[in-house]
Amino acid sequence: TAIKDASEGIKLFEDYPDLYMERGLAYMSLGKLNEAIRDFTKLIKECEEEKKRGSDPNDLETADIWSDSCSSRATCFLRQGAYKKAFDDALQAVRLAPESAIAHNTLGA
Repeated sequence: TAIKDASEGIKLFEDYPDLYMERGLAYMSLGKLNEAIRDFTKLIKECEEEKKRGSDPNDLETADIWSDSCSSRATCFLRQGAYKKAFDDALQAVRLAPESAIAHNTLGA
């Protein structure tokens, strides 16, 4: 399964963000929202740490990962009925990637 494959990959390559995103999306598609939120939160925290270490938050890859993580977590919060958290994450996603259709779509959901 996608979750098993991503989990195995994370064991080998803990710092590879795409694996957390893929596992989070798989959890979300199965309705395992708390698990998905956990993975998206890890990605968001990693991006915040990168920014603190001096990485450029406007770097396209970092901004996309950060924005996509916020959008995905917002969707999970929305499904849980945590509307304020969903709105805050969706707004953050738009701020991070103002040209992202996904971010704007999440904010408008």
